[in-house]
Amino acid sequence: MLTAMSEHSYLFRASDASGKRITGQIMALSAENAVLRLQREGFTEIELHTDDVRSRAGEDSKHAVAVQQVRPAIRIRLQAATPRQARWLSILNVDRKSALGLAVLAFVFLLPRYNLTPFGAVDYGLMAGFVVPLLIVLLSRGAVGAYQQMQQAVIEARYEDVLRLTDEAEPALRKIGAPGILDLAVWRAKSLVKLGRMDEALALMEEARLTPGLSQAAFHLRLAEVYGNVPDFERMRQCYEEAIRIEPNQPGAWMGLAELLAKRFGATAEARAALGQLNLATLSADTRQGLLYIEGIIALNERRFHEARQKLEAIHAAMAQRARALPLAIGLQRQIEALLAMACAGAGDRAAAEQYFAACRDFLRLHQDEDLLRRCQAALD
Repeated sequence: MLTAMSEHSYLFRASDASGKRITGQIMALSAENAVLRLQREGFTEIELHTDDVRSRAGEDSKHAVAVQQVRPAIRIRLQAATPRQARWLSILNVDRKSALGLAVLAFVFLLPRYNLTPFGAVDYGLMAGFVVPLLIVLLSRGAVGAYQQMQQAVIEARYEDVLRLTDEAEPALRKIGAPGILDLAVWRAKSLVKLGRMDEALALMEEARLTPGLSQAAFHLRLAEVYGNVPDFERMRQCYEEAIRIEPNQPGAWMGLAELLAKRFGATAEARAALGQLNLATLSADTRQGLLYIEGIIALNERRFHEARQKLEAIHAAMAQRARALPLAIGLQRQIEALLAMACAGAGDRAAAEQYFAACRDFLRLHQDEDLLRRCQAALD
């Protein structure tokens, strides 16, 4: 135990047996020990770097946040980066797509406006998941830090800090237009709800609803998130149903409704019916992951515990990768762990069930998710 406590984290670049350059991370007692271990593993031409980038950047630096939870290759480059260089390196970390992938995404995103077609809920989902983080990096050096810190503050239930950080990110988000204004309102409203200020939250959302050019289906889709923080699952359901009424052919609300029905209402047949409305041929890779997640919940409801565990563990692994760049993915990880605790308990693997529950219990308590806490405890009992 004492030895483990004295280990340090090092980033390295080295050549493997085939001559390929590898970037990775290693824990070792010293730099010399790290080099020896890498040599024993067959690596040559070893470059070693300390993982303590934050101390060089400074806690108050505008780009210090960019060094958190990023790939080793980018962290190595950040060690010698100027603030301007760090700004562009953070773009690489936010998206992690190839140049071709970025071009395709930009084409898909801009095509509706080129054709003078109104944006739909899917377009706004794309904005929230990809374009908003990317644009705030481009528009404001400080906003990317605020946006990342907002996510981290939500995970840690520091809602006063979230409100403060939205003020820092607001100028950049407003430059994006209606999607940015809606995103800003949702961040604030969800925090106000947790602080017991529901009337303020709803007034804020109603103001955002009047934003010119805003898709009303997208508005109801995001309003469901606000009610999810109460939690008021019945009003969440009504929001999804209203989004579907406005735009019946977009998948975001059908997916949200199916997840809600399966996870919170135990309405398996209705959840299956909602999924049946999806055109599987048009789903993106991310949406297909969401589909697998919902199918895992349905399998759990139907007491097909081994199948549920298999599907949920696959999604859990995917979220673990995503959480390295998007802190909000940690919240979904913890909810998946709660579901996995139930699946493992049902399958008779009590040790795994207890391990998953131990991983998510404090998070669920912090966020007052009494529903999942109660169901996990019942499964273990």
